[in-house]
Amino acid sequence: MFIEGSLVSDKTDILIEKYAQLLNDGISASQILVLVQNSTLKNEFTQKVLEKLNVDCIEKLQIHSFYSLVYNTVNDNWAFLEDRNVFDNPVILPNLSGLEVSQFILKDILKEVQFKGYNSRMSLIQQIFRRYSLIIQNNLTRSEIDERAKILKEGFSDEASLAIKKLLRKTLELRGFDYLRQCLLFNFIYKNTPYFKDIKYLFIDDADECTPICIDFVEFLSKQLIDFHIAIDPLGSSRCGYLSADKNNYERLKRIFNNFCPLKGGNDSQSQRGLESDKLFANVAQGEFNKLESFSYDSFSKRSQMAQSVINKINELLKNGTKPCEEAAVSPPAAELRTSE
Repeated sequence: MFIEGSLVSDKTDILIEKYAQLLNDGISASQILVLVQNSTLKNEFTQKVLEKLNVDCIEKLQIHSFYSLVYNTVNDNWAFLEDRNVFDNPVILPNLSGLEVSQFILKDILKEVQFKGYNSRMSLIQQIFRRYSLIIQNNLTRSEIDERAKILKEGFSDEASLAIKKLLRKTLELRGFDYLRQCLLFNFIYKNTPYFKDIKYLFIDDADECTPICIDFVEFLSKQLIDFHIAIDPLGSSRCGYLSADKNNYERLKRIFNNFCPLKGGNDSQSQRGLESDKLFANVAQGEFNKLESFSYDSFSKRSQMAQSVINKINELLKNGTKPCEEAAVSPPAAELRTSE
């Protein structure tokens, strides 16, 4: 089932209800995989599920962000990976780290690989890591990388590919795997082991924010599922252009689950923000001129007047009971906004 709705709808609440219902009906937690977008949402999702359970004891809930699923999968299958590592050094334990280790390794690699036309080593490191990240998160093959390099007429494609190849080789030798490198190991594990064979139910929240490498994993699982529940913004507009939100995810997931049943998330049309988002979409996509009631425009001759106006509005919200975590102020770097008690 697809649960469709914008950012302000109750898609997540519907997922929680259906997940708790499965557990209350006796379905084993080990058969249900839940993917959310970050650790904060994972904790919130878990807590709300536990509040709805009427069973005395359950197995460990399989609720993960994609990258925490990757991390745990690599840890659980380390013996499998070590047995297949071409570099014989079994006494080294995996270092599942951030990018700092990989950056240190890459600095040495770039001393060997000559890039013509690049004077700044720091800029070059950033460019290589950006390329490295895009290749992995988009799950690109060698031929797809070459095709894109040809279209973009890249002058350093061969050198960049060589540097990344050396990086992957060296991290394998040293067992130093950043979160991106872990994704490649994760791909190898789920395609070559029965680690996920027991998963029969899949839940995904905010599927429009899933990266292509995550969607590829979902496609792999789809062949063995009894049922699925995926919450998604069909327009991809809730966070499009932010994080990994992708407008193509909805169409791709529809192709993967060709006999899906859509369910509209509630609250969209009942909330002011929902109505305003519909107006905004119509203005942008259809060229309409609907007035947005929740937005206001002020003009100031001095920056200090602008800052003071924002401070007054923030203080007014605080006095009316609005929580600080529910407020956000965006200003030019030169303007410093401070609230007074």
